[in-house]
Amino acid sequence: MSIRLSSNCKSCAELAESLTCNVHNVKVNEKYTCDSFSNASELINAIQCTNCTFFKKDDCSKPAQATEGMLCSDWAPADV
Repeated sequence: MSIRLSSNCKSCAELAESLTCNVHNVKVNEKYTCDSFSNASELINAIQCTNCTFFKKDDCSKPAQATEGMLCSDWAPADV
């Protein structure tokens, strides 16, 4: 099983604060992805278990592995 950061708008360098894609000039959300995805390396450490909505909850898909600093493709923002 490989665990990696999803290639979605939430972790794309082209996402503006207004949740607008700077490449396509459309409103997006963290579930969107596209062929123009450009990884925003400064966001990688911010998207981890400790700020995931599923962390330490029954609906976490990997409760035995979930820990601070771990990245997971099931990550969802806790502060939405």
